[in-house]
Amino acid sequence: MRSRASRTSPGGTAVDTFTLSGTGSISGTIAGVAGADTLVGNGVGNTWAVTASTSGTLTDASGANAYTGIVNLTGGAGAGQLSSSPTASLLAE
Repeated sequence: MRSRASRTSPGGTAVDTFTLSGTGSISGTIAGVAGADTLVGNGVGNTWAVTASTSGTLTDASGANAYTGIVNLTGGAGAGQLSSSPTASLLAE
């Protein structure tokens, strides 16, 4: 899922999974609406910056992707980094 559209890409009311490919970027926000939504990074190196309990930014070689309402973060096959702000809470599984 990569797009050049400048808008929010919302999920539905059920559990959604947003999977990023290796090219392109989203200039809007990936928005989980309800349920335990998941954002899956692509197969290249990812940098996850968690700014609140369900929001932050996923940055890769293609650019930065803002997300909100996402409960589960899943890295891709490449190396990754995870950081969080002092106000964010993380639970590793």
